[in-house]
Amino acid sequence: MTRERGFGTAAWMIGMAMVILPMALIALSLPRWFDRAELGRTLAQDIARTVARSVDLEAGSAAAAVLVAEILRTTDVSSGPGCAVSCVSYRVEGDLGRGRSITATVTVELPGIVVPLAGTVGNVSWSASHSERVDDFRSFP
Repeated sequence: MTRERGFGTAAWMIGMAMVILPMALIALSLPRWFDRAELGRTLAQDIARTVARSVDLEAGSAAAAVLVAEILRTTDVSSGPGCAVSCVSYRVEGDLGRGRSITATVTVELPGIVVPLAGTVGNVSWSASHSERVDDFRSFP
């Protein structure tokens, strides 16, 4: 009979620290990533639609700024971990002529993985764009 001693407890702790814990942190971060990505898609659609239905680009841009501020206020995105001031930026391109299109591109910061006692790691940006066609039979003032 040999006097070998097992290292089951040590191997279990190393396995938890190196495999299970990182996988759990990634799995817990996925819902926030999907939430921010959907916010970007929704904002791009709403901005493009608001500008395409406005009287001119200046009025549409002002209405889009109010819309973005209201949505960000109600969703409380800018106060999450990894977002210092604002996690959303957008730009609008296009022409308001009949049959033309307005394209809104929104860039959203996806929060990194929150590591306990260490902070966040790995913030990335994600962009969504949406084009809205200006009505062919629209009347302009």
